[in-house]
Amino acid sequence: SDPCGDCHGRGKKQTTERWTVKVPAGVDTGMQIRDRGKGELGDKEAPRGDLYVSIQVRRHEFFKRDGMDIMCQVPMSYAQACLGGEIKVPTVYGDESVTVPRGTPSGKVFTLAGKGVKGVHGRGQGDQHVQVVVQVPKKMTEEEEELVRQLGQLSDGQVADKEKPLWERWMDKLHGN
Repeated sequence: SDPCGDCHGRGKKQTTERWTVKVPAGVDTGMQIRDRGKGELGDKEAPRGDLYVSIQVRRHEFFKRDGMDIMCQVPMSYAQACLGGEIKVPTVYGDESVTVPRGTPSGKVFTLAGKGVKGVHGRGQGDQHVQVVVQVPKKMTEEEEELVRQLGQLSDGQVADKEKPLWERWMDKLHGN
């Protein structure tokens, strides 16, 4: 008939507590972790309920995740694409070396087996897929520009004349020069 001010006669009051919840490797957005006996108090003599923690994994600025697989893009030079070589690839476990074969096109994807996300409770492991992207320099030295110009003339002859503006080159083609 005279309920207390804290519980208003229900026999329990609302409080806030902090717990540390162990999050296993491999969890992904949407998964839940159950912590038994850490939930709300039951009625009178009933045991506490379970606490459910919903997981929301933040996006990474470099790696993208698809299930247990990880994807990333890594730059390589035009020379590396043409001649082949070794490139350093970051993984969530540390850097790995990837051998790029001669003539590798921009956009080619290499797979590093077993370098993806470990499954929850040790059930399997994903791969890491690395897409190589040929970087085109925005600025070049005069020597670099001359070498690229020579390469272009050797391969197809369709390299712009450095000295003439575009409209003059176009007019020269129109007049057969």
